[in-house]
Amino acid sequence: MLSTVDAFLYPAAIGRAHPISKEAQYGSMAEVNGARDKFANSFKPPLGANVYTYPADLSGTPTMTLPVGFSSEGLPLSMQIAGRPLIEPTLCRIGHAYEEATGWYKKHPNV
Repeated sequence: MLSTVDAFLYPAAIGRAHPISKEAQYGSMAEVNGARDKFANSFKPPLGANVYTYPADLSGTPTMTLPVGFSSEGLPLSMQIAGRPLIEPTLCRIGHAYEEATGWYKKHPNV
């Protein structure tokens, strides 16, 4: 499919980013990974919340992930742009055009 288009846009995850408690933010990496895994395992798909990114990850497809807004809880939402091999400059141009048009990169969640 990517041979007929410049890029393909799709959600980077099912829903919002996973929450991290203040304690986990300053704790060990094991605590952060535990919070992530608990969140990912709460979804029904067998690959967890990042089910959309696995095909590109496993095939080596170049991708770029960009912010697209915030959930009702104020946590980030994102999309991923995928392209053919060696098309990274085009992905960067598409990502830059999107960021300039939307300004989402300037906004940050409340922490």
